Amino acid sequence: MEEEASNGTCRSGCESAYCSEEDELPCGRESGEDINRTCPLSSFPFGEIVKKEIDVDVAVIGNGPSAIFLSLLLSGYKLFFTGSHPNKILREKLRTDVSLLEQDFPYLSEGLEGRSRNPVSLLFDTLFHPNADIGQTHLSSLRWERDESSAISHVVLGCGKPGGVWHGVEPSTLTLSHQEWLDLPLYSFNDWKKDEKRKDEKNDKNSKWRAKAGHVAQYYQDYIHKMSLKDNFISSVLIKRVEQIWDCPLSPNSPGHKPVTPPWSPTRTSSNSVASPTTSEGIIAESEIIHSAKCMCDKGVCCPTIVQCNPEWMLQGSYLKPSCCKRRDQEEASPTSPLGYSSSPNSIAVKSRKIVLACGLTEPKRLGIPGEELPFVTHSLSDFKKRLKCSKRRGRSGSALVVGAGMTGADAVLYCLDNDIHVNHSFYQDLSKANNLLLSKLPSGYYLEYQRVWKLMKGLETSHLYTPLEGTRVKSFSTNGETILTSSSEIEQSLATSVGMIAIGSQANLGFLPQDISSVLGIDPSQAIDGKNNSVDIDSFSSQSERVPNLYALGPLAGDNFVRFLFGSGLACAKSIQNSLCKTNLSPTQSTLSSTQTNDTTIL
Repeated sequence: MEEEASNGTCRSGCESAYCSEEDELPCGRESGEDINRTCPLSSFPFGEIVKKEIDVDVAVIGNGPSAIFLSLLLSGYKLFFTGSHPNKILREKLRTDVSLLEQDFPYLSEGLEGRSRNPVSLLFDTLFHPNADIGQTHLSSLRWERDESSAISHVVLGCGKPGGVWHGVEPSTLTLSHQEWLDLPLYSFNDWKKDEKRKDEKNDKNSKWRAKAGHVAQYYQDYIHKMSLKDNFISSVLIKRVEQIWDCPLSPNSPGHKPVTPPWSPTRTSSNSVASPTTSEGIIAESEIIHSAKCMCDKGVCCPTIVQCNPEWMLQGSYLKPSCCKRRDQEEASPTSPLGYSSSPNSIAVKSRKIVLACGLTEPKRLGIPGEELPFVTHSLSDFKKRLKCSKRRGRSGSALVVGAGMTGADAVLYCLDNDIHVNHSFYQDLSKANNLLLSKLPSGYYLEYQRVWKLMKGLETSHLYTPLEGTRVKSFSTNGETILTSSSEIEQSLATSVGMIAIGSQANLGFLPQDISSVLGIDPSQAIDGKNNSVDIDSFSSQSERVPNLYALGPLAGDNFVRFLFGSGLACAKSIQNSLCKTNLSPTQSTLSSTQTNDTTIL
C-alpha cells in the first residue's frame, strides 16, 4: 500500500499517527475493495448469515501444536513401544503389544527427569527423542497405527490458521528449539522441508538446526492436511461464551436431591477439601465439586454432586472477518479479537461432552500504569517495528524504550540495534542475582545474537545505540513521550520516548469462560493464569482440571512452553477422554466434520 498522508490519515480512513503502509487486509485485498464476499481466511461469505451447529464428544479451543497432536490421537492414531530404548529400566517396564494409551503412566514415568514438570511430558519426550538432553541422536522408540473405528468425534476451533501463535511470530525469527524438537509424529519438519524443496540458508550454521518461525507455522498448517486431520479443524472462529450444562437424572422432588443456590464458588481448605458458603454441611468431598450452572432438567436448580450429574458444554462463537483497517477495527472489536479482524454475523454453536483448553497464553501482561494505552506504547513486537518505521519517517524525537528482560524484549532490542535506532532497555532485575533468566542460560555458541544482548545488559559490552537501565521500573508515560522511571532506591528519572514496548510476559485470555469457572482454574485461583508461575491446576496423568469436571488444559496453560514438551499433556488428555467415554458408555460418534470412516487398521 502507498504511504499515509502527511496529516496521519491512512488511505482506509484510520486516524492514527502510527498507521503504517502495512495496514492492509490480512487476506491480501486492499482497504478500498468490497469485502461483502468470501475471504480466503473465512469459511463463509460475509454477504449471507450462516449459523452452524455441531455436536461432538470433544471440543478443543485453540489450534496450535498441542491441539494438533491431540487431534491426531482422537482421530484413531495409536502409539506403541518399538522395544528399543537406551534406558534399560524404562525398556523393561514398557509393553510392545499394548498401545501406550492403555499402559500405566505413573508407573512408566516414575524416576524420569528432564526440563518439564509434567511426568507424562517427560515420558513421551524420552520415547520420541531418546537421550536428546545429552546430545545423542536415536530413532524414535514409538511406532504408530491408525484404527479409525476407535476415533472420537471432535472439533478444533481457532482464531487463525492451524499452528496457532506461530503465525503471529515474525517469519524470519529463528526458533530457540532444535528443528527436530518441533516435530509432530509421522511427518517431521525435515520431511516437510524436503517436500517443499526448502534448503538451509547458505553460510548460516544456525539454520541447520534452528528453524524460521514462518516455516514452522506453515509446517503445522500443512501437517493437518498430510495426516488427514483437516476435517476436524475450523479456523477464523472466535469463541465468545462457554456454558457448562448439567444433565440431571434427579428432579427436585426425587429422594436425595439437595438443591444448591447459585452462584457457588468453591474455595480450598487446609484439609484439601472444599468449603461451600451456601450449604449447611460446609464441607463436601473434592470429588463432588460443582459450579453454578444451567440445569437441563430443572431451570434454576443445580445438581447436588457431579456423581449424580453428567456435565456437558455449550460453546458459542462467531466467524471472523478481516477488517479494512487494523487499528480502527481493533478499537471496535472485542478485546479477544485478533488484530485485523472483527466478528461477523456468522455464528457457530458447539455442544460437547468434554472441553479442552489449548489456547495458549495470548494476552500480553500489562504494567497497569498511567499512559500505558497511549498510541506510542505497544505490547506487540510486530506493532513495535511498524511504529518505529512510522516514527522514523515523521522524525519523532526520543529513543525507543523496551521494558522486560525476556526473549521478546531481547528481540525488540536486536531490531533496534540492527536498524541503527537508539534503545533504552528497562528491566527490574538485579543481574548479579538473576540466575533464572533464560538469556543467561543459552549456550553462547548457538545463540550469538542473544549473547550479544546479554553482554550489553551486563555491561560486558557497550554500544552507542544501547543504554541498559538495570533495576528500574516504568512509572508512567505522558502524551508528549515523556517516560518516568524509578530505581530500586526510589530515584526517578525522565526519558524522551518515541516508541515504547512492554514485553513482560503473557497470560491466558479465558474471558469466554464463566467467572465461577475461570476463577478457580489456576493453582493459585487468586492470580491470573500464566505458563511460568500459575498454570491451570490439572491432574498430570489426565490433564483434567482438579476443580472442574470434563475440562482439560494442554500446553502452556498446563505449564509447558516448549513444543518438545507440549505433547505429554495431550497424551494424558487423550487417555483420560478415551477411558471416560468408555466408562460412561458414550461410544464415540462419527464426527459431523469427517467425510468417511472405515474399520481398517493401518500400520504406519
